[in-house]
Amino acid sequence: MVLRSHFGTARRLQNHGSPQRALHQLVSDGRVLAAVRSRSQRRWLTLQARERLSLRDLAVAVAHHNWPVVATTRHQREFRGSILALSNEFVVISHGHSQAVYIPINQIISLTSQSPSWWQSASWSRNREVLTVSFTTALDELATRGAYVQIRAGNLSIGGVLVSVTNDVIGIAPNRRRSRSTWVSVAEISYVVTVPEP
Repeated sequence: MVLRSHFGTARRLQNHGSPQRALHQLVSDGRVLAAVRSRSQRRWLTLQARERLSLRDLAVAVAHHNWPVVATTRHQREFRGSILALSNEFVVISHGHSQAVYIPINQIISLTSQSPSWWQSASWSRNREVLTVSFTTALDELATRGAYVQIRAGNLSIGGVLVSVTNDVIGIAPNRRRSRSTWVSVAEISYVVTVPEP
């Protein structure tokens, strides 16, 4: 291997007439090889990124580019708007003029947006703009504000004031008097939409 390398270098020195010219040629060839290897590595990384893409990764890219999106839930409900926030557990999409819909990632069956050529961009990152809060923490913030919501859970659709949130259930009252509450399993929630106070 070493002998061949020296022999090849010697032949280049003979072919190019001077050691300086041959050296420049060797450096130039080395740069070309490095560029080829770099392109091959980028292609390989791009393929690896595509193979490991998740729905959350796609949502991150859509949010990064601020593209409009259509999210379809397991109940075939479509929500159109912009992604306002997202975490590993849920995504928040603008809904109407001043409303927002909170959708657990595992309840989304499809996202429709622009063609995802973003994975070739060095500025894109899977962890960009991703919140570290849980779905129940986000709902608890709504409950603290006394937000009116419309919830879909299984075959149940219910609206009212979000009054309480635990890791397993949320409580909804028909109005602020809280004369009675309905408790809904968090695991069954398909989406939560904020609505204007009646």
